[in-house]
Amino acid sequence: MVSEAIRRALVAGLAALASACTSHELIHREAFVCDAAAGQDCTRAIVERDHGNLVGFVEFDDQGWLWDRGQTRFILEMLEAEADRQRRGQSAKRGFLVFVHAHGWRHNAQRCDRDVACFRRALQLFAEMEGVASRPRQVVGLYVGWRGLSTSGPALWEIASFWDRKNTAERVGTGALVELLARLKQFRDQRPAAERTHLLLSGHSFGGQVMHRAISQMLISGAIGDRSRPARGVADLVVIVNPAYEASQYYPLFDVATNRCYPATQKPLLLTVTSSADRATGTAFPLGRSVSTVMETYQGPRQAQSDRTAVGHFPTFRTATLRGPGPLESRPEHGGDCGCPFFDSLPETKMSDLVATLRQVRLARKAHAAQIGPRGAPVEATAIDPAAIEETYGSVVLRPAPEYVPNFPYQMVYTDDTVIPSHNDVFSAPFVDFLRHYYNANVHFEPPKDVPAVCYRTGRNDESSCRRDGGPCFQLDPLPPPR
Repeated sequence: MVSEAIRRALVAGLAALASACTSHELIHREAFVCDAAAGQDCTRAIVERDHGNLVGFVEFDDQGWLWDRGQTRFILEMLEAEADRQRRGQSAKRGFLVFVHAHGWRHNAQRCDRDVACFRRALQLFAEMEGVASRPRQVVGLYVGWRGLSTSGPALWEIASFWDRKNTAERVGTGALVELLARLKQFRDQRPAAERTHLLLSGHSFGGQVMHRAISQMLISGAIGDRSRPARGVADLVVIVNPAYEASQYYPLFDVATNRCYPATQKPLLLTVTSSADRATGTAFPLGRSVSTVMETYQGPRQAQSDRTAVGHFPTFRTATLRGPGPLESRPEHGGDCGCPFFDSLPETKMSDLVATLRQVRLARKAHAAQIGPRGAPVEATAIDPAAIEETYGSVVLRPAPEYVPNFPYQMVYTDDTVIPSHNDVFSAPFVDFLRHYYNANVHFEPPKDVPAVCYRTGRNDESSCRRDGGPCFQLDPLPPPR
């Protein structure tokens, strides 16, 4: 009787679990450019036209394979066709702004998923910024879809999928996505320089894990080489928000990045932003890692901490803080109406605002340079006044840490609920507006060269190396500590 009761309970539990699982299938299978404004059904379309922007979908299965190579082929052919239209003078646009986004946990590529709707809206805001230019670029968004939402029903079912989806994200990041990004980079590199075609990559939550896995080795390779020249990136800018991966995964890049010099012309390559209001990575993540790493061995406690802490919550890597005008409220997780619950109060984009941001950033960096000190000497970071070097982007203020200059290309930024109020509210109006202004001031235009070339060093008794490098040198604490 007992065994029969147990068997029935197991069967019932498995049945409930099966009914809660979302389907594992290709969503966007129809190869055409859909126009929703014209009344077309875009539910299955690979590409849709939205407010003049092109929004495409590339989907990956749980093993990181492409669901359908035809998606990638159709999108690349569409890009080439649009480039040909521009060459023939059949388009008012010149060049491309290609924005690739990998969504996170509890989301997928359904057309009315909240992240899809908000990504669509964010592209509109970048297009508004392009619209103030004399010859705007064509904005193209590519949404990297995977089964971040593997269960449906009660919230507990979805929360229970956290670690399973993390494993899937790691496979997606080391799979066919690498090929897609390489092909997009090739498309960018083949465009005439006068077009100023740019490639932006972004990832949220486990989508940050996806993107980090796909590009981390290329970032490390780009940071190695002639230290008098700028470090090279995979794209023109990579933005990772509330990432759900271990700080230990970031350490190899950090180790290279903090043992070299950067010229004044160095542009940002990686912008990672984490909110203190993110409980998923701030609380649940370290608890789960403490259990799953119980058999691991480490050089010391700091290395152990790095393997149990989400990268954005690890203080050693922090290069700046970000704050907005006031606390924000979290928005509903699943809207289902193809709408985005953000951007209801974002001001109109004006050229005067973009110019004002550029001027303010330049003034802040001149103040920063004045406090750094002479060439060939270690910098006394404690002598730098943080309030004097703040940079304002839209309604948000970026304050660099005293030991990092703004042209350090791998920015690890910590914010709070005034900018990102929860784990999933990464499309908040202040944050997206910050990204637009940050990209415009630091990537689209040449970055202000008022911060001098600087060098970074970790380790003890290395001041002589700083002097040999010739520029002001920031001495940083190593991780793990030297023996």
